Amino acid sequence: DLSAAVTSLSRHGASTACAGEGMRLQTALVIFTGLSYASLGAELPADWLVETISTPTTLSEPTQAPKLVKFDSTDGLVSLSNALLTRTFTFSPAFGTVDLVGEATAVSPLATSVLRDIAPEAVVTLDGTTYSVGGLGLGGQNHSAYYNRSSAALTADPDAFTYVRHSTSAPVAPVPWTRGARHAPNVSWPPKGLHLEVEFEAPQSAPEEHQRVSLSVHYEMYQGVPLLSKWVSMSMSTAALQEGEAAAQAGAESKMTPLQILRSGSTGWTAKPTTSAKARFGADAKDKDVVVTSVVVEMLEVNAPFAPANAGSSGALSPAAAQGRLHVETDQAHSTLVNWGRDEHWADETDAGANEPRLNTTYEVGPGVHLASVDEFTSFRTFELLVETEEMERQSLAQKQIVRRLAPWTSENPIFFHIADASSSAVRAAVDQMAEVGMDMLIYSFGSDFVLETDDPDYLAAIASDIAYANAKGIEVGGYDLICEERGNGGYGGNVGNQWDTVNEDGTFGLDACFASGWADKMTDYALNFIDVTGLSMLETDGPYGGAECSSTNHSHHVGFEDSVYMQTQMTGRFYTDLRSKNVFINQPDNYFYQGGQKTGMGYSEDQYSLPRWEDLSVSRQGMFDDTYYRTPTQGWMFVPLVDYHGGGDAAAFEPLSEHLQEYEWALAQYLGYGTAACYRGTRLYDTDETKAVVKKWVDFYKAHRQILISDIVHVRRPDMQGIDAVLHVNPQLSEVGLAMVFNPTQERVEEVLRMPLYYTGLTDAAKVTNSEGNTTTMNLGRGYDVDLQLTMEPMSIEWFVFERT
Repeated sequence: DLSAAVTSLSRHGASTACAGEGMRLQTALVIFTGLSYASLGAELPADWLVETISTPTTLSEPTQAPKLVKFDSTDGLVSLSNALLTRTFTFSPAFGTVDLVGEATAVSPLATSVLRDIAPEAVVTLDGTTYSVGGLGLGGQNHSAYYNRSSAALTADPDAFTYVRHSTSAPVAPVPWTRGARHAPNVSWPPKGLHLEVEFEAPQSAPEEHQRVSLSVHYEMYQGVPLLSKWVSMSMSTAALQEGEAAAQAGAESKMTPLQILRSGSTGWTAKPTTSAKARFGADAKDKDVVVTSVVVEMLEVNAPFAPANAGSSGALSPAAAQGRLHVETDQAHSTLVNWGRDEHWADETDAGANEPRLNTTYEVGPGVHLASVDEFTSFRTFELLVETEEMERQSLAQKQIVRRLAPWTSENPIFFHIADASSSAVRAAVDQMAEVGMDMLIYSFGSDFVLETDDPDYLAAIASDIAYANAKGIEVGGYDLICEERGNGGYGGNVGNQWDTVNEDGTFGLDACFASGWADKMTDYALNFIDVTGLSMLETDGPYGGAECSSTNHSHHVGFEDSVYMQTQMTGRFYTDLRSKNVFINQPDNYFYQGGQKTGMGYSEDQYSLPRWEDLSVSRQGMFDDTYYRTPTQGWMFVPLVDYHGGGDAAAFEPLSEHLQEYEWALAQYLGYGTAACYRGTRLYDTDETKAVVKKWVDFYKAHRQILISDIVHVRRPDMQGIDAVLHVNPQLSEVGLAMVFNPTQERVEEVLRMPLYYTGLTDAAKVTNSEGNTTTMNLGRGYDVDLQLTMEPMSIEWFVFERT
């Protein structure tokens, strides 16, 4: 039924109106060329950004063979698929990926293959010897050019790690999280999907010690989103480790709790012991150990539209937009690389000139892990998201689904206040004000004289008493600490001890503490003990590990320079995971989101908070507008210097609050209106009843519309301070499917029509629109799924509009 098929596609045709007439024409052409591919009358999957796709992820024999190379049948093939994305593997003549396909949907009605050639499943280097994993190849021709390769022969590399077996299971939660905590959406955790583990063994040509290595490649595909993750794990075989069993048992004290281990030395602290290669293998450790020199987790030979611009032929712009249609990122904060380059291997030999895109994801340094020193090496995870178009807004909304689905704790959204005075009287007075206006969390700020790194019983008891007072009024309490960076020799945060400092390559001590030394254990002990004794439920961990190497050879958790980055990254992740296991909320000015971190700074440098108040507010709103292309509203924090911060003086500080009430209200409105928490740092939230009423007004507004305000943003008009600016929160799963914030920062009255794009709200025909005065009307949507709002805004004013189904 042609009309039914066209109807199923027409919604997206209008959705692209914001990209211009050219995009609408392109969509119309795709609709009719794609009908030959999709069965007429068969309804295509809906837009996954608007509707829930409940098709489960499966591993099964594909319904048709890939077109990249010729297969006589589908025998010997398996496909990992969720109806939006399909990755197909062959077992013969070796294991490998033979297709990666974006399936036909209402948004993109023509199924499209990402790949143009075959690549190894991974590449590992052990002790300087490089092996491909899987060993599948495509022999005998220049693979860069675009032409039919159905006559090409698949080949097997005899010196590759080869397939042993595979298994499937449900995804496992790598980080503990309570669904719906602190007003987060109640999403599935662990995520729904399917985990595929493929095990490999070393080739017979490999040295004996490499044949002891067990290697697995892991794939995880998730329900309802064209997304998969991939990682590599390696370990010494059980037989190899049994050689050192007795010695390993001798190190069993490493299983003791941090308190038992660390509080045993003459100073109250000793280094935490680890099971080293020498402990396992004795004098033969060097001969039996294996060092993971490097790892390429993913390598794909892709068609140009899926790669970023400039990754295409001969340095020219590819047909893709800057982002490309295959978005790739990793789960690590530091020292991983997503490399988009040109496949020049064959062109070098034949001067073919077709240097098409190649993806590989790898480490910037190392990892350099000694397999005999760890139970298992686990690589970073590569996330691969297929996006149907290059249009910027869709790219933005799609990419943010990765963190929403795989790090859902980032959606927790307490409204917090940074107390600049840690005295009991100041804290309790602030708690009383917070309870009056409805805020959620108090944080002992930097410079407040709060101390986390202590086990003084009197101090802990006093803090516990103040926290109990706050908890009784419904207020959680957190605290600030500088945990790693600038905690070394000469660091401004104070030296944790030269024995735990980073060591530079020339042997001198660095400015940072090494987070793969005993300091990681000491810091963890301090934090967990403080939390257990006082009831603290939030940590602002400033200066987490930032990627620096360490050349020390006597630190507890790394062997030397070669594995120092990997092990410090792992130890930082474990620290955050330990905090998450206690439901501790984590602010961290970094990107440890997939290890448990929840917020980082959004859209600012600290110096901007020394600007005069109106300049600060303007720059900050521009920053939020830009950063919410890449982060969800709740992933970031902003800052309101109620008291002087970096030296801006009276012009920058908001105190006295009643004397700067207009600026204070704008701060509350723009941050809460964007759904982005701000650090209101000072000693009080209000100084008069009028100020209190303003604070309560905006807190009540946020709490009344909380779920839509923490939803993702469609960017309507960027702030330029020359006219109005606006954003639109969208979430088709809610009753309030949209909320627009509109700002007039000018000194003039504005009367104009603002077109509001409502496609991603899920509305199709009409919208119930309620303005900030409480007036409600019904508006019909135009062909582009939009409505025109007639605005009349006074100078320096703010309005909002709520959109619901009729």
